[in-house]
Amino acid sequence: MEKELKLPVLAAASTSCLLIVVSLLVLKDEPFLSWRNQIPNWRGNSDAGEVGRVTEEGDDPKDLLRRLVRGEERNQLQVGGFACHSDLHTEMCLSAKPIRISNGGLTVHVQSDGSQFKRLVQPYARREDEGAMKLVTPLVATNYNKWWIQKYSSILNRLSDYEALNLDDGSVHCFPGAVVGLRYHGNLALNTSDVPGGHSMREFRQFLRESYNLQTKNVHEIEKLQKPVLILISRSNSRKLLNEAAVVELAQELGFQVVTAGPSMMSNLELFAKIVGSCSILIGVHGAGLTNEIFLPDNAVVVQVVLLGLEWGSTNYYEIPATAMDLQYLQYKIEPQESSLADVYGLDHPVIVDPLSVFAKGYPAVRAVYVDGQNVTINLDRFKGTLEEAMRLVRHSMT
Repeated sequence: MEKELKLPVLAAASTSCLLIVVSLLVLKDEPFLSWRNQIPNWRGNSDAGEVGRVTEEGDDPKDLLRRLVRGEERNQLQVGGFACHSDLHTEMCLSAKPIRISNGGLTVHVQSDGSQFKRLVQPYARREDEGAMKLVTPLVATNYNKWWIQKYSSILNRLSDYEALNLDDGSVHCFPGAVVGLRYHGNLALNTSDVPGGHSMREFRQFLRESYNLQTKNVHEIEKLQKPVLILISRSNSRKLLNEAAVVELAQELGFQVVTAGPSMMSNLELFAKIVGSCSILIGVHGAGLTNEIFLPDNAVVVQVVLLGLEWGSTNYYEIPATAMDLQYLQYKIEPQESSLADVYGLDHPVIVDPLSVFAKGYPAVRAVYVDGQNVTINLDRFKGTLEEAMRLVRHSMT
């Protein structure tokens, strides 16, 4: 008999979904991808009953998978070759036994000694996410999106020797084991203790930089005589920098070569990664554009404009990851009068003076006010000091 894990229909993944799965069974190159080379014959056989087998002593999939679970779940994997982990954000099952993927990827059959049960798994980067992509080695995707595969081909080509399999064609594939679902490490984060090989965000960042062939490893390699390149993330919807032109002019006056990066420039990830990989400073209002800090050279400077009510997210989503990746971090925390919320509500309103009262209403209220409803007009006199400190840090790194 067989155990079944019935999966919901999957949509295309975001970049964050892909990055989290890198630490699982699809690793290939040194140093971050070193342990993947220990897995012989880790290849699915299409439309075949034979399953690729692990033949060398010490290469039992259980030994490679056990790092992904702890406690009783690890014991279950060791004894029975199958275990599931579930927490607030994560839903993931591991099989060290041969598996067969069929029904367009919706069903994973696991070899069993006689028991039979079904388990529904949402293989998302976070359980609360609405879309994801499931990856094994070679990469296996449901709801195959050719555009998505092409966009991230520089990364995917380093994760597997084989092209991504499109399960929507009705084929059946067999593997000696699998990870179904993803483990949530945090936003732009990697928990070293949960990663086979114990790799860190520094090594993961280096893996991504190598994927896009970014040559500048440290800002001190940048020509000292040229103006430091400053990339300003330009937002077009919420959290816009309303006096962006004035900020650009100020930065130029202080000796920076400014590149304004809007959505159209950032849409070409390979090109934008190369631009970021050769610059000294990345500046942006709190938002997803700051995740591009992962492509910066060592000792580059990240400047985050922290808006009202978004202090916790600013620290945990971008400041902590920046320092974990050998980057220098500065923040410019705006004053109430710099926020567009002051014009809407007035300086004495609870939205301004008591953000916790908004947080007490739940995240939808917080998002509507502080995330989707807020823009900023920078105080140039105050911001000048932040830019001068950024210049000092860059110059010091180049000496």
